[in-house]
Amino acid sequence: MLFVQPLCVCVIREVLGIADSRLSYHLGVLKKEGLNAGEAQGNWIIYRLTADGETWAQRLADAAADKPGERE
Repeated sequence: MLFVQPLCVCVIREVLGIADSRLSYHLGVLKKEGLNAGEAQGNWIIYRLTADGETWAQRLADAAADKPGERE
């Protein structure tokens, strides 16, 4: 999702349908690895991929495109 555009936690949570604690954990793991960053904008924190995160996401997308039958 963040590969498309930066998003606030509320949107990410709604789309994924997961608990706040689980989302917070996973966003923290990605941040620790330098793949995402959050920026406060008013009452919201907007998350985006870093340059490393964009590279990582592109590799995942490319790998998924190379194996279309395995995702069905």
